[in-house]
Amino acid sequence: EFNPSLLAVGGNLTLANIVFAEGHVGLVGSGPGFRGFAGITLEKVMKKSLSLPFNLLIGSETFFSTDMSGSGNTSGWASLGIRLDYSF
Repeated sequence: EFNPSLLAVGGNLTLANIVFAEGHVGLVGSGPGFRGFAGITLEKVMKKSLSLPFNLLIGSETFFSTDMSGSGNTSGWASLGIRLDYSF
């Protein structure tokens, strides 16, 4: 079983109401690392034009750790994804 945890602090930034970047730095698994997500946000279209209560983000997510599994090896992964954000 492989179930790494993420304990980090971070923030996000939106440029020109379309480019979205989010990052966290802290512990990823058993070692220090980072998590990042970057891509485009469709918030302007979803919330303002279509009056929908959620936002759609399309981009890439990356995790990196100096010791994710506790075995002393540097590891990480990257993925492409679509993320749905709902604010309440």
